[in-house]
Amino acid sequence: MNKETKFFLLFIIFVTLVVVIHRYDEYIINRNFILDVDSACDPTSESCFVADCSPIDDSTCDDTPYKKVKILDSVAPKCLEEHSCSNFLCSNNNNCSVIYCSKNNLNSGEKCTELLTQKN
Repeated sequence: MNKETKFFLLFIIFVTLVVVIHRYDEYIINRNFILDVDSACDPTSESCFVADCSPIDDSTCDDTPYKKVKILDSVAPKCLEEHSCSNFLCSNNNNCSVIYCSKNNLNSGEKCTELLTQKN
């Protein structure tokens, strides 16, 4: 190997190492990523998501109402990871948002307990 090839190879190894260390710090140490979790939802006061069990004739289909929460992992309470939060509030935090069910944000296999008449 000539000198330029060795230098290039060392440079590539160095850059790769820096990227790996940076990502490890971001994701493992600082927990700087968004969690998409489902939280308990009260269908009497909120527009909740539920699984659309109608096309499936399966008694194991879970039709428990839920709302979707997007939150930065470093500020998320432990109960969100465990899917056991009830009446979770974002408390005016830029690192968190609650998504209630509407026609605009339904995914396949979901339906709303009641559709919102106003914009989210």
